[in-house]
Amino acid sequence: MGTIRKRPAAERLELGRFIVADPEICHGKPTFKGTRIMVWQVLDALARGESAEQIVSAWDGKVTKGAIAETVRLAREALLDNEGRLSRGSSSYGGMIFRDFNTNANRMGALDRVHHDGISFLQQHK
Repeated sequence: MGTIRKRPAAERLELGRFIVADPEICHGKPTFKGTRIMVWQVLDALARGESAEQIVSAWDGKVTKGAIAETVRLAREALLDNEGRLSRGSSSYGGMIFRDFNTNANRMGALDRVHHDGISFLQQHK
């Protein structure tokens, strides 16, 4: 019989002052520190046109305007380079369509995580 290899335990990753990815919280999805509020939830609210004030109110102040600004900044950095062009890996490249975003399709299990040249991508199921 083959040997079973254990994956190294994932570690808590501080993504910023307000955002963390901790394997012990929400299966490692990025959340706001001290909460179980996931970053994708705030991004979805922004995409629906909700204001920062509405988001802060909806989460009873647990997500601050500073946390929302950090969310947008991190999303921008994941998508664009310093000159506003698509960053390496964020455009459609060999079927790899997003970099480190928790999209609706991913929440439904329609995307797989793929690694290429040290960058983590989400790729549509084949």
